[in-house]
Amino acid sequence: MFNNIKLKISNFKNKQSYFNVKPLIFPENQSMHYDAVNMDINNTCNQRCRFCFSYFDKNKVYMDVETFEKIIQILPLVRDYQGGGYGLYISCVFEPTVNPQFIEVLSKIPKEGKNKCFFTTNLARAMDEEYIKAIINSNIALLNISI
Repeated sequence: MFNNIKLKISNFKNKQSYFNVKPLIFPENQSMHYDAVNMDINNTCNQRCRFCFSYFDKNKVYMDVETFEKIIQILPLVRDYQGGGYGLYISCVFEPTVNPQFIEVLSKIPKEGKNKCFFTTNLARAMDEEYIKAIINSNIALLNISI
């Protein structure tokens, strides 16, 4: 992974930065792409699986839509499945559907991100037909189901 990340001195070669260190950048002819970006949009789950390493803290935190909108700005730099990447993984450990703004979060994924975004769910949350249709109509390419 790090083989393709070769750093060189920027056009500020002869100048010192604020911290007295020469700044480094990626070469202009090599674009930077991430194979995967993993995140959770909350820190809780609606199940207590024996194999899970989560401690299920009582201090529940939910990512808001504004924060998610900032994060998805990285999508152009994330390789999609056809490009050899893994995409933007919206849930790594916790259950994303317990986030009260989950459907709104999904709605912020642009059409261009369709082959880049996915999540895992246990499907244990009660979902009415409207909720299920919102997931189906979102720009999610892959839905993993944990059983």
